[in-house]
Amino acid sequence: MNVRIDRSDGLRGRLTAPADKSISHRMAIFAAMADDPILITNFLEADDTLATLDAIAAVGALVERRSEGVMVRGTGLRNAREPSGTIDVGNAGTLIRLLPGWLAGQDGSSFKFDGDASIRRRPIDRIAEPLQKMGAKFEATDGRFAPFTLHGGHLQGIDYELPVASAQVKSAICLAA
Repeated sequence: MNVRIDRSDGLRGRLTAPADKSISHRMAIFAAMADDPILITNFLEADDTLATLDAIAAVGALVERRSEGVMVRGTGLRNAREPSGTIDVGNAGTLIRLLPGWLAGQDGSSFKFDGDASIRRRPIDRIAEPLQKMGAKFEATDGRFAPFTLHGGHLQGIDYELPVASAQVKSAICLAA
């Protein structure tokens, strides 16, 4: 399948979806990328998704948990800040594969990622390869594991065929586009 993704002029509206871990990760990251405040309703509160809220807060988003949902005041697309320490993803495999997609486009900024013992055994080269081809740089343990440092760059579009189907890798590439 060949897909072309072009920039849009912005999206506005309301979307209601059932609580879902995969969607909760993505919505939190999308909200962090936004210029306007976003209220996420039906946010699934689990260790992994709470790690995502902590991670987006570490890069500058303001996160407020309310009775009606999670309010996120994002940094804007290219205004994430370098955190003072390491972004700890805990055991959130989705987080460690998606957030670098957005942060890869933060030209001149660096982000350190780490997680628990399980995360340190999961390779990140499937996201590192396309993001590096786009212009980001990775310094990873043994070249492919956490902990790793992502150096954001001025990203360029690429033609890329996934060697193995992966929604997380596709999402990381889309977040970088």
